[in-house]
Amino acid sequence: MWGCSTIILGSVLIGVNYEDNLIPLALHAFCIGAFIAGWFAINDLLDIEIDRVNHPGRPLPSESISLKAAKKYGHRMIILSGVSLVAIVLNEPNISDLAWLDSVAVWLIALLIMITGHYGGFDQLYWASLSRFLHVISGVMWIGLLYYFNFVQIPNMPNIPDEQKPAIGKVIAPAALFWFRWAAMATLITGLTTLGLYYGHEGSVNALTFTLAYGFDGKQLTIGIGMWLAIIMAYNVWMVIWPNQKKALGIVEVDADTKAKSARTAMLFSRTNTLLSIPMLLSMVAAQNLY
Repeated sequence: MWGCSTIILGSVLIGVNYEDNLIPLALHAFCIGAFIAGWFAINDLLDIEIDRVNHPGRPLPSESISLKAAKKYGHRMIILSGVSLVAIVLNEPNISDLAWLDSVAVWLIALLIMITGHYGGFDQLYWASLSRFLHVISGVMWIGLLYYFNFVQIPNMPNIPDEQKPAIGKVIAPAALFWFRWAAMATLITGLTTLGLYYGHEGSVNALTFTLAYGFDGKQLTIGIGMWLAIIMAYNVWMVIWPNQKKALGIVEVDADTKAKSARTAMLFSRTNTLLSIPMLLSMVAAQNLY
């Protein structure tokens, strides 16, 4: 209730039009309320030994609520809060305007604070774990959009009626390419950061030199192969695919022949990246599971 009341009070103070914003307000209220409920439950679980001494009458120390039930409740509330956050993003009329970004940022910061409190501080392992999480999220978006282009959009463009194709070229493709190229950049940056945090200077150099610098190590060699494949793919995105897509989509004005040539070049390098993604992903998975 406390979390929901903050949304209601805030909307009153800034004069929100309830008729036009009822669904976003309800989603935000539920998101915050569920998160706080989950946080409180998890916090009570962490403090149970202290409460057994100082507050034995509370639900967990008195065993009126079981530890298993409290744990399930806390985790489910956090998950429901995350689901409602996704609904907040999807409810935006124009997702590319990023009006939802502040809500996502606040939620992630709160989650990080909660995790930090659980594990006891911002040590190197914490930052390495956070970096890996961001790396995985960025990589899912990058490779997911890569596969969307090559398995959905490009093969089906000939089947789309001519009068509907401008919607793809002027609206959907530019938006998808925005997330595609920046997800590639984020994946590369977070990948190098994660490598450095987990392996340090010597291990990172060894991985990126295919273990020629400091001696053979199977895990570092496998990660190094995956990293270099990803670097090549990111280079293709920024230096070949995106410049040619700008010409193909009419973002940069060129003649018809150049536009057709650029579209083909972008497609071929996108297909190349699709092929490279298979050994790249295999290397990353193998490094985590075979060594």
